[in-house]
Amino acid sequence: MAIRKSITEDVYVGGAREQIKETVKTALEVSGFTHIQSFDQMDQITAKYRRFPYYGTIEISLLEESEGRTHLRIFVPAH
Repeated sequence: MAIRKSITEDVYVGGAREQIKETVKTALEVSGFTHIQSFDQMDQITAKYRRFPYYGTIEISLLEESEGRTHLRIFVPAH
């Protein structure tokens, strides 16, 4: 089942960007996402999810908000 509308959500979490990046990659892997790619230059992580009947991709941008706080912009494009 495809998502018919793109979704963007902003989440703010405590912790340094590098620490949060590793936590996000681990969480995606444990959740069943595949083809997890980290683009360090853009501070972005992408992954694919394919489990019948669901499939899609996710893009997570990590933005350092302030000392010890990270802003995650989560984008799920429609298919």
